Amino acid sequence: MEADKEKLHDRLLPPLPVHGPNQEPRPPRDFDGIDWSLHDDCCLAFLDVETEDEAISWVRSRITQHPISWTMCRTTLWQLATTVTEHAQEDALRHLDGSFLSERIKHLADPRSWSFLQTDFERTQEEGRLGQLEAELLRCQVPDDWPPPRCFGKHRIVLHAFSGRRRLGDFQYYLDSFLADHGSGIVVHTVSLDIVVDSVKGDISKPDIRKFWLHGIDEGWIVAFLAGPPCETWSRARAVQCASADRPGPRVIRTADDLWGLAHLRLRELEQIEVGNLLLCFSAEAFLRLVRVGGSATIEHPREPEEPHFASIWKLPLFQLLLLLPGVELHSLSQGFLGAPSCKPTSLLCLNLPGISRAIVKNQVASTMPKGAAIGKTVTGQWATSSLKEYPPALNRALAAQFSQAISAAPLDESVAIADDFLLACKEMTVTKFTEVLGRDFAG
Repeated sequence: MEADKEKLHDRLLPPLPVHGPNQEPRPPRDFDGIDWSLHDDCCLAFLDVETEDEAISWVRSRITQHPISWTMCRTTLWQLATTVTEHAQEDALRHLDGSFLSERIKHLADPRSWSFLQTDFERTQEEGRLGQLEAELLRCQVPDDWPPPRCFGKHRIVLHAFSGRRRLGDFQYYLDSFLADHGSGIVVHTVSLDIVVDSVKGDISKPDIRKFWLHGIDEGWIVAFLAGPPCETWSRARAVQCASADRPGPRVIRTADDLWGLAHLRLRELEQIEVGNLLLCFSAEAFLRLVRVGGSATIEHPREPEEPHFASIWKLPLFQLLLLLPGVELHSLSQGFLGAPSCKPTSLLCLNLPGISRAIVKNQVASTMPKGAAIGKTVTGQWATSSLKEYPPALNRALAAQFSQAISAAPLDESVAIADDFLLACKEMTVTKFTEVLGRDFAG
């Protein structure tokens, strides 16, 4: 029974007294937090220096060569200042101004006196805090003179971020079908932007890779963007613990009060939060840049929960700002009506796709909501939510129909030419073969 409890807690509890005999009690020790070795070295140095400037310079040099915590260093400096004041009238220190030297030593106890602490000190100022930045976002106003849509070239790139595996009935399958029937003379390349497709150009966690794709949007080479940023750290399923599980499932790591992640997390949870925030922000930045050039885009994510304490990207000021931009609409649906095995309430943030609601209704394949629930693990040991990462074919068809119309309707300027290296990378990441491997939620 005890072994089962230990396995359930995964050794998260600290060692308990029952795990072994207690150590013999030790007599209490006085802890003053002063490094007396450093203190005494400085006092001896003051006997040999000639000026207060030399004394302070010697203290600085000694501290930079001495491994010590800032807390103990500060306490030692205060004690050193007190010692100088107490012995200022003795013959050994008469050549120095004891009061002036004591005040300068106290000044060294201020973190602003040290360059290696100054950077961290400045970062704590109010102007750099996340709350201040979000408050500024909420005060932003859309300019009246919004630039008109730009023209795109003959070769047009559709960036499908977090695309996963190629399969029959996926977004690219239907988009290629619709564009083949259109016959407008444009050439569309659907890029599967995913680390499982290309471990280099698909790794959005790298700054140079993000810059590479965002530059393609700014130049007018990328005309459309579809993304479903990973929702594993936002999922409501984290709040449900299955009684039949042999160990606790993933914890809630975001709340409505801490949308960017809770303050105290395990290292792996912190890594998940960091990756999730990075991929979400990349999606938002790509969306924003497409607003500016007049392209089309969709960001898919779970619908905002009814319970006010649950986290949702739609509560972020960043996405509330995007909703104010021209051509941007937020649509909600249940993927269960489109063939998903469970209800899966979903929201789509759409740019320049005015007919998306009609397309979703047109492609519904079910008249009643499925009763399944994606909670816990399946009989094979996989998380039940894994199957919901892939959109049902009916939803892919609705999205592809709207994107094909928007891509074909975008104004053409044949003088717009894609750089050779960019076009080559896009062609290499245009996947045509179907696969069976379903990637993991978190690849960390």
